[in-house]
Amino acid sequence: MDAIQFAEQNSELLLTSFNTSWNTGWAYFKLNQHSDAIPHLQRACSIAPASYSHVAYWALGVVWMELEKYESAEKCFLKSVELKSGHLNRTMLAFIYLLTDRTDEAERIHLEGLEEKRTQERLESYADFLGATGRVEEEAIILLEAKEAPQEGKKYTPEGSRR
Repeated sequence: MDAIQFAEQNSELLLTSFNTSWNTGWAYFKLNQHSDAIPHLQRACSIAPASYSHVAYWALGVVWMELEKYESAEKCFLKSVELKSGHLNRTMLAFIYLLTDRTDEAERIHLEGLEEKRTQERLESYADFLGATGRVEEEAIILLEAKEAPQEGKKYTPEGSRR
């Protein structure tokens, strides 16, 4: 049984269950039924437990972005970054800024993320930004640094040490 069928058969859960609301909204999104996804993801945002709120806002932002409702997407990604300053949340916010010709704001988001953690993923995203804005020499330098950086979510262990 897929998420949409489950939700139809258990409609009361849509009002109270974060998982049901989120999964239903994301299923609609994956089926390219973006307008149908919105109310479910909005509900997921309003009932999400604190540890998942950033995910709900991120997903809703993705839907708004697909609908080219960039102002709404920006609000969702800003909220997602506020709740958890993760790599993907920052990357999506920076992407919205690029789509709306706010290159300086996009770069600021990348640099703030790098101040928090200089990880491979964050460096690669910043390098992509630099390449997309025609700064290929800087892109190459950042990509070299990314090769040596720890991965997001993994603790850095100096060579030769054991855990």
